[in-house]
Amino acid sequence: MTDSKKIEDGGPAFARAGAEHSQGGNFEQDGMSLRDYAAIHADVPWNAVIETLRLIGNENPTIEAIVDYRARVKYAEADSMIAARSRPKVYTIGDATMERVFKPSGLTNVSDLQAVFDAVEKALAPGGRDDE
Repeated sequence: MTDSKKIEDGGPAFARAGAEHSQGGNFEQDGMSLRDYAAIHADVPWNAVIETLRLIGNENPTIEAIVDYRARVKYAEADSMIAARSRPKVYTIGDATMERVFKPSGLTNVSDLQAVFDAVEKALAPGGRDDE
């Protein structure tokens, strides 16, 4: 059974500079996908899988059921990790940083990243803050 929806695999996990990625099976070049690598390293404890299967009604899960469920959870985590890479990064400025760094420098709009860095550098420089 094949799904017509392409699964985003993140590309090669160990891409080499200058190597052509065939995505068609030239494994000497492509290696494993980032999705496979992330799934392999996802920490899904066996006892948690067995307990989860029992909680959802499988009182005596077989080895096949345990391995299958564990693999599905590992790949679900890998898929989430790959999806997170493409989401915009959101940074929040804490109240203390706003009060001690930005407001004293007159910077209240922190959407200009260069101005933010300039304010941080000034605050961290010796004699950069008036309150010390």
